[in-house]
Amino acid sequence: MEGLTTSQKRLTLGYLSFYQNLIMTGVLEAAERENANIISFNCNSNVDVADFNTEMDSLFALINRQHLDGLLFLGWMSVIGVNMDTFRAQFRELPLYSLGSGYPDIPNSSCDGSIFFREILTHLIDVHGCRRIALIEPIAVDSRVQIYTDLLKAIDAYDPDLVVRSAEVKNSGLDFEARAGAALAILLDDRRVEFDAVASFFNLEAVAVLTELKRRGYNVPDTIKVVGSEDKKPGRYSTPPLTTVYFPYREIGATGTEHFLKLLRSGQGKKPEVTVIPGRVVIRNSCGCVATTLKNTQEPILFPPDTAGGAAHESAAFGTALRERFPNLPLNAERIVRALLDDARQEQPNSFTAAFAEELDQYFTGRDDASPLEDFVSAMRWLVLAHSQGDIRLRLENLFHQARVVIQEQAAKAHGNSQIKIENLNATVQDVGKELLTTFDMERIFSLLEKKLPKIGVPGCHIFLAPTEEAGASQGDYQLVFNYNDNRRLPLEKTAARFPDDLPRTLFPRNRRYTLSGHILFINSRTLGFVFFEHGPADESLYASLAIQLATALNGALLVRRILTAEERLSARARTIDELVRPMIAQIQHLSSVVDEQSARIRELEESSRESNRRMQQTRTVVDAITQTLDRTKNLVVAINEISDTVDLVALNASIEAAHAGKFGIGFKVIAAEIRKLAENTKRKAGETADFLKSMNERIAEFVSVNTETAEVFRALETNIHLVIDSLGEVAEGMGSLSTGNQAILEVMDRSDGGGAHVRGEHDVPRSSTV
Repeated sequence: MEGLTTSQKRLTLGYLSFYQNLIMTGVLEAAERENANIISFNCNSNVDVADFNTEMDSLFALINRQHLDGLLFLGWMSVIGVNMDTFRAQFRELPLYSLGSGYPDIPNSSCDGSIFFREILTHLIDVHGCRRIALIEPIAVDSRVQIYTDLLKAIDAYDPDLVVRSAEVKNSGLDFEARAGAALAILLDDRRVEFDAVASFFNLEAVAVLTELKRRGYNVPDTIKVVGSEDKKPGRYSTPPLTTVYFPYREIGATGTEHFLKLLRSGQGKKPEVTVIPGRVVIRNSCGCVATTLKNTQEPILFPPDTAGGAAHESAAFGTALRERFPNLPLNAERIVRALLDDARQEQPNSFTAAFAEELDQYFTGRDDASPLEDFVSAMRWLVLAHSQGDIRLRLENLFHQARVVIQEQAAKAHGNSQIKIENLNATVQDVGKELLTTFDMERIFSLLEKKLPKIGVPGCHIFLAPTEEAGASQGDYQLVFNYNDNRRLPLEKTAARFPDDLPRTLFPRNRRYTLSGHILFINSRTLGFVFFEHGPADESLYASLAIQLATALNGALLVRRILTAEERLSARARTIDELVRPMIAQIQHLSSVVDEQSARIRELEESSRESNRRMQQTRTVVDAITQTLDRTKNLVVAINEISDTVDLVALNASIEAAHAGKFGIGFKVIAAEIRKLAENTKRKAGETADFLKSMNERIAEFVSVNTETAEVFRALETNIHLVIDSLGEVAEGMGSLSTGNQAILEVMDRSDGGGAHVRGEHDVPRSSTV
């Protein structure tokens, strides 16, 4: 397609939404007619606001990675409405188109539903005389709430207690049954107000209100009337059927897509063109009326065509008028009118029923809503009868009656076929869901998809996951892990394809038109990756359901993988610890025995120290006794000195007497000399003895001092030895505890190895080579 202009190449549009299948249906129908590709991007987190915003951020990042020519978006998504500047900035130069709501400077297709909501409230007031009309505010409050307020104030019937504010039921999220139950509990149980009608803005919520009122014993519509603001299957087939507003979701999607493509092909993709799609009020039994369509079926076409120029020209004129009145109805109006007139004029009897049935066969392919066909027949009746008379008019009335019978028969058949397909599809999807949710291996999940996707009718599926287990990786980090195209699984390249640079050609084929549904695989505030489904069945809810189930299954598989990986790591660590702990235990046991030996030796040393200290004490006692003896000896020396002095004095006196005696005193003289000599020797020896005793006393005092210090040292040594023994006892006790603890660790590791084997026995699944 290289070198083609925008008007020549096949354009690719993105579509951002989180609900409204009918709009999506219209988008797909228009894209098929216009030969355009569609990639829808869907948000599945609608309950938690934080999760919703997180997923929207991931979607915005994903959309920016696509090579889109323009982006359609559901205009009333609150995350867009309150952050329009941010939303615009997300996509920079990408042309945008709003479906359902208008924004300045952005082209859009929308329907002013407030007109028809005013009309249905007026119907309750004027036709049924209702004055106490309760209202359940929509999730995003819009102008219709003010219309309700103004209308009831105008008749002096406004009561704020009859209004259930959106904030009062916000905890129910998009669970419409829960919203309805909560709203009625507020009105009937908390406020205890009386009311004669309830208006809701959602089809499922209105049906749930109707059901809950009947469960509480109220008669609908006799006691309380119920009206809605959407016309969908649950309301059409409820008991009683729901009076509501036909909001042209499908037409908004189809017309908006066609107009956007036209703008893009003309180079005016950002031209703020506004297209208004009409809706209508549909009256059924829930308000107390007989089912009918409020308008269209009771008013003639006011622009009768020029029928001059023969039957062919007449049929063409009628067909043109009907096509202009029903531009989105896929019927060949000219063929139907021609068969009708030919049959009525008996030019080709019985041709109308056959031709009309063939057209209906095409119409009911993928549809089972007969109300547009009823409107078409009513308009055709008014148009044709205005130009008919006589017998032809009678035959036309009969043919119109046959047409209505054919519509009902075809609608019943289409509805039955649709229900069978839905039931079969739902059964298959439930079966797939059960198997997905009980499969905890990545490769088995992919094998299951390969087996089941053909049964669902999905021809293509591409799954991208982050290569790491942590959430929040950028889109460029995601890798293709499952490549399924044309109902068969394709092998992955040896090098994992990364998004968006290495995408397989099968994902965005250039040689044919395609429709893809993209979903973020989002769970518990974590983005696992994303998936693209190629459309088979047109029901977008199918792909949303598959995406949620797939996200849950992949999350479970990743969780099991993380557990097994963690177990393997723990086993490896256990083995490492075992290798480290066992030698450690041996060393601890050896050290403990050494400590015990040293403790015994130190106890012996302590005993020796005590014995030494005891003997030192005995020595001190002996020394003290010697000291006392020496002290007594010292006293004797003093006495000897005194005796010596006395002897010396005697010797002196003897000498004096010898001198007086002369020769008779010679003997005294000798004796005196000897006595003196004895005294001197005694004195000298006494002095020597005194010196010796003094020296002995000094040595003994020194010995006593040293002995005292030694005793103190031995006492300190004994104390320290005792402390060492206590410490060694604590060390030994700690070593014992450490040894016991390490042994317990080994036992736990042994049990863990056994337990790990048990876990692997239950979940021993092969690792996928594709992930």
